Amino acid sequence: MRSTPLRLLAYLIVLLTTTSAATAQKEGEPIVIGRRVTVHSDILGEDRPIVIHLPTGYDRSQTHYPVLYMLDAEFHFAHVAGITDFLAAQGEVIGASCIPQMIVVGIENVNRGRDLAPQIVPSEDQSQYVPAGDSERFIRFMEDELIPFVDAEYRTEPYRILAGHCLAGLFTVHMLLASPDTFGGYIAITPYLLEGDELPLAYVQPILEQSDDLGCSLHVVAGAESDAWVDKINRFAAILEETDAPGLRWQYQRMTDTGHGAEVHQAVYDGLEAIYAGWGLSREVFDRGLDAIEAHYQAISDRFGYGVRPPEAPLNQLGYVHLGAGDIAAAVRVFKRNVELHPESWNVYDSLGEAYTHAGDRDRAIELYEKSLRINPDNMNGKEMLKRLRESAVGGS
Repeated sequence: MRSTPLRLLAYLIVLLTTTSAATAQKEGEPIVIGRRVTVHSDILGEDRPIVIHLPTGYDRSQTHYPVLYMLDAEFHFAHVAGITDFLAAQGEVIGASCIPQMIVVGIENVNRGRDLAPQIVPSEDQSQYVPAGDSERFIRFMEDELIPFVDAEYRTEPYRILAGHCLAGLFTVHMLLASPDTFGGYIAITPYLLEGDELPLAYVQPILEQSDDLGCSLHVVAGAESDAWVDKINRFAAILEETDAPGLRWQYQRMTDTGHGAEVHQAVYDGLEAIYAGWGLSREVFDRGLDAIEAHYQAISDRFGYGVRPPEAPLNQLGYVHLGAGDIAAAVRVFKRNVELHPESWNVYDSLGEAYTHAGDRDRAIELYEKSLRINPDNMNGKEMLKRLRESAVGGS
């Protein structure tokens, strides 16, 4: 069934006619963006408050989702959840978003300095720097307790992103160096690479130089901070440039017109766009047809390490492009592939039924409309088409 865009005028009329009733109500339906859970950590010896945002439609699907872990959640959970929902609804082709829908896991602080500030100290023989301190326990908490909890409780894909600002940005860089396989993407926003040399650059460079294949993305941001602070981030970016670590896709972003913390919103937005560059379906690929669309999503699957199906909506749209052009065989091929990819959707059977109706295959069309209605008994288009097809069958007999 074809999708019809919302009409602005109709929306305004509905809005105006319902405003007085809405304002008269003392209570309304709450808008819930997440839930708070407690995860007990044996490693840290304490309970940890965690906030979870599930993407739109999570409860109505069996889809699995990548996960964004956001540090300092008491400051950034709400607006970051909004960013993920917004970007997952944008795209050059209808229904083909520029980033996937994702779960957001916000980690609230208990002892910020203890958990997020790494201690990098000289080894006993003074030949190299080695990590020490409580931040190593926090890494183990994330890897051995928090991530397994999230994966067990929610439908997750094996692709994760870590984002943090300031001291949490420092921890994000440290996590990349200490355990690059844990996350596929890192967003380090104005990482605090300054006072006390908590993360000496002499520790950073050898790790990057000796890496075989990091296999991840890093988006580094320097906000409007002191010259010394920004200079340290610039030196870190220079090391990234010099070492050219295999398998590390990275970008450096300079922001000069925001106060401390105000850059986080834009930085997360830009960081997600950078990590997922090329995820969305372009109009050029769409116009090349089904095979090009499938090749695009196979490349995305290979890059991110899990299977990514072509979305239902653009394939449905492509089928109707063929149907409108009179190429019924091409339309049937596209709609049949959509059924194979999205067998849980009532709409794919409705659309394929329409194509078979145009092809003159009444029995097959009836079968498909019946299946669509078994999934969605409220499909009015399916009811009407089924009625017409059955009446034509009686009249033709």
